[in-house]
Amino acid sequence: MDEDESPQPGREVNRGRAVGISLVALALAAGVGWMAGRQVRSPAEIAAGTLPPTPSLITVPVENRKLTADVVTRGSVGFGTPTEVSLPASTLKQSTGIVTVPPVKGAVLAEGSVALAVSARPVFIFQGATPAYRDLALKAAGDDVRQLEAALGRLGMDPGPQDGLFDARTLKAVGALYAKAGYGVLSNAIPADELLFFPNIPVRIEESKVKAGESPSGPVMSVTGSKLTVTGELPADDAKLVSQGAAVVIEDTDSGVRVDGAVAAVASTPGTNGVDPQRFYLEIEPKALPPSLAGATVVLTIVVQSTEGEVLAVPLAALATAADGTTRIEVQVPEGPTRFVSVRPGLVAKGLVAVAPLEGALAAGDLVVIGIGPTSRSGSVATTTTIPASASTTINAPTTIIATTPSSIPGGPSAP
Repeated sequence: MDEDESPQPGREVNRGRAVGISLVALALAAGVGWMAGRQVRSPAEIAAGTLPPTPSLITVPVENRKLTADVVTRGSVGFGTPTEVSLPASTLKQSTGIVTVPPVKGAVLAEGSVALAVSARPVFIFQGATPAYRDLALKAAGDDVRQLEAALGRLGMDPGPQDGLFDARTLKAVGALYAKAGYGVLSNAIPADELLFFPNIPVRIEESKVKAGESPSGPVMSVTGSKLTVTGELPADDAKLVSQGAAVVIEDTDSGVRVDGAVAAVASTPGTNGVDPQRFYLEIEPKALPPSLAGATVVLTIVVQSTEGEVLAVPLAALATAADGTTRIEVQVPEGPTRFVSVRPGLVAKGLVAVAPLEGALAAGDLVVIGIGPTSRSGSVATTTTIPASASTTINAPTTIIATTPSSIPGGPSAP
């Protein structure tokens, strides 16, 4: 081999580099082709990927329970609305006199008690519906005499027949009452300003309006009942639902005290007893309240209607109206399709509605569909989300009595 034909090192390096670049280019081309193949899908694959996901049913178990529809409001604990008391005029006296013993704030006056003294004369407390308005002397007759005789009889003074006639026997019983209190009868009669009648006894002196040495020409005191009561007010819509005697739960959230009571009165017209002109006065009589709650604000839960015992109950959202106008609910069947049960709805309370099955079986524990939840692509069988019964109710939902078939409820289960 001559010198011109010997290998050249530079040429060998260039040739190797070219081969390497070609191999890399081939590898890149193969990778791009593979990636492109991955992105290409057949029409069948595209159609399968666009199918709607399987819906997920939200279900709640049917409950067997008593339903109560409530009105909830707030009330104030006290001794009731104070009533101002003035003394009637007496023709047996020349002047109104001077207060010698004033009323005592907070005193509780039973029947036959002396509330105050005017010019050293007593003012007695009795139970009666008719206010004192005249002096009572021999031969006086009327309902005011009859209620005096009844009071004297309750006090053990023996006024004779309670016939509404002020006779010698009545006067003798009056004398015994005065003597027991340390006073004497004035001129064989009872002056009108020495008698006070109240429909309910005992009474409590809320405030004394006079002091010793003052004239009793105006209000002498204000009185309330002697027992703690709860007062409040209701809007017109709620007042229509609440009736006298309705059961009430009284709760003080600060102390945890919870007491039963009953509605004592609901005003028939708005704006009475100092409440807002558009609202109705409410009075509750508790069974027992500790004195420490005087002046407290409490929560009142008033039962306006309830079912007679336990009933089947489902969330309101479970109801739907079919094409034929019937009300039905959709029931989840284990390992199978759902089924529909025609029902008759009843009382609605706290987000639940009482139902009675008309066509199809329904029992406590059955799962009823209340809506469609998040969807799933895990398979062809629908998934189910079950909400505990205690979590499905809405507290203080509007009180409703369903008397006719309800219209379709947005957000409820589907019906064919």
